[in-house]
Amino acid sequence: MDIQRHSTAWTAMSKADIVQHIISEYHCAHRVQLAELLAQSVELGNRVANTGHWPHEFHSILLKLYEDLLEHMLREEQILFPLILSNEFGRLYNEKGLALHNHDHHLHMLDQLAVMSSELAQIEPSGLLDAETQALSSAFRALLSHFSSELRTHIGLENDYLFID
Repeated sequence: MDIQRHSTAWTAMSKADIVQHIISEYHCAHRVQLAELLAQSVELGNRVANTGHWPHEFHSILLKLYEDLLEHMLREEQILFPLILSNEFGRLYNEKGLALHNHDHHLHMLDQLAVMSSELAQIEPSGLLDAETQALSSAFRALLSHFSSELRTHIGLENDYLFID
């Protein structure tokens, strides 16, 4: 759901409904998407590494994002969201600050992955990759693009609608 196009709908929703939407639509999907991206990045890295064009930090950044995001989402589900719903403002201020900092860090990692994905796209038509590896690369980049778009929307929803007082 595009946040900008549905801003009136988000402001009309209760925080409990937004939290439920975030968990069911984003947290669950991100866990699955990240696991698939990691598996594909290992396979793709093994296939493309011999060309000299595989960005070696691709998998390590993706793994770091996976670890950070899983921890972040769990913290939201166990600490931040319950604080928001119970209006415990004392601890909420610090938890929101941490979440916003994490969001900025996650967006930075998405930007790094996007640059590497563009580099990967440039070698697909070069003839360095066989057809199967090209197909895997294309599927990986499509999943990464979808995941990135979804995570950016998720972060925007939290920052712009859930974390406001």
